[in-house]
Amino acid sequence: YIFAANYGSGHATALAVNENGEIAPASSVVVGDCSGPVESRQKGPHAHQVMLDPGQNFLLVPDLGCDKVLIYAFDAESGMLTPNPNQASFDLAPGAGPRHLAFHPDGSSLYIVNEINSTITACTYDGSTGGIAEINTESTVEASHEGMKYPAAVRVHPNGKFVYASTRGENSCISTFRINNDRSVSRIQVMEQVPNWPRDFNVDPSGKFMLVAGERSAYIRL
Repeated sequence: YIFAANYGSGHATALAVNENGEIAPASSVVVGDCSGPVESRQKGPHAHQVMLDPGQNFLLVPDLGCDKVLIYAFDAESGMLTPNPNQASFDLAPGAGPRHLAFHPDGSSLYIVNEINSTITACTYDGSTGGIAEINTESTVEASHEGMKYPAAVRVHPNGKFVYASTRGENSCISTFRINNDRSVSRIQVMEQVPNWPRDFNVDPSGKFMLVAGERSAYIRL
């Protein structure tokens, strides 16, 4: 299966892949029925990412327009997505604007970057029920940070000890957070010397290097 998030309409889609690699018509299409308090950005649902959980039983959809992570049970036989009967969604702060999430390597926690209020939220995750619960939320930037600040991507280091978030704006930056024993996060660094408007970045499998792609720069910095 392939999963897709449709930002404009808010729909999330599951599509089967045939043995020859051909993509079949959608097996399931779902959408949140919600909005948020920031009228310019949250008049309706805006699915920003789709992420299958490590057990491949639930599809998580951070919806920027709803201030929720929508949780769908996934049936691999039929390809159907249905609202998780145990917990249909995880609610974030009004006006948070959840954009992307990343799982801890052991699958017991996850980290959500929120675009509108410039925060990262640490959560526990129960793979048996698809349940999400908040641990804590921290800003991705210093209190003195001025101008636009729009977080974009979030990644967990392969060693499971750190999580990173990129923030776009006049003072574009990559923020580093320590993952504590209780899986909460504490910000320990804000690095501003990064490619302009860092829309995405990733840590290589060895954990030694980070590659940062600046939307408004002409290069990827290592």
